[in-house]
Amino acid sequence: MFRFILTIASMGVAAALALAWPLLMPAHAHDYKRPDLEGWYSSLHREGLTFGCCSKEDCHTTEAKVRNGVWWARIGRPVIAPDGVSRDWVLLDWVRIPDELIVRGENGLPVPNPEGEAVLCHSIVWRGVDRPDELDSINTTLFCFVPGVEG
Repeated sequence: MFRFILTIASMGVAAALALAWPLLMPAHAHDYKRPDLEGWYSSLHREGLTFGCCSKEDCHTTEAKVRNGVWWARIGRPVIAPDGVSRDWVLLDWVRIPDELIVRGENGLPVPNPEGEAVLCHSIVWRGVDRPDELDSINTTLFCFVPGVEG
C-alpha cells in the first residue's frame, strides 16, 4: 500500500513539474528588449504561405535601403548578450531582398511595423570549420523582410 501511495505521489510531482517547466524556462523573444512585440513577430506571414516566415531565433532589426527600386538589407550574426540568454545581432553583409519576401497586408502594402526599424528574418549558415565565426551570406536563406517606418 505504501509503495502505491509513493508511486501516485511521484506521478503527481512529475506532472506538476511538467506543467511548471515552461514557466521556469527563460523566454526568448525576437527582440529581448521589446517582448511586447512577440505576437507581432509571430504573426508575420508572406503571401501564399499558411505558416509564419520566421521563428523566435531568426529575426532582427537591420539597416535597409532602396537601391534602384530594390530593397537591400544587412544580414546579422547572433551574439549572446551578457545575460547568457538574450541575443543581440552584429550587422554584416548587404543582401538584395526579393520583392516576394516583403511581408504585405491585404492592401498589397508592407505590413505596419511597430518595431520602427526594418526587420529581416533569415537562416544562420556559418562558413565552416576554417572560419566558424563568419556568417556565409551566399548560402544564408532569407525568409521575410519588413521595411522600417521610414521606408
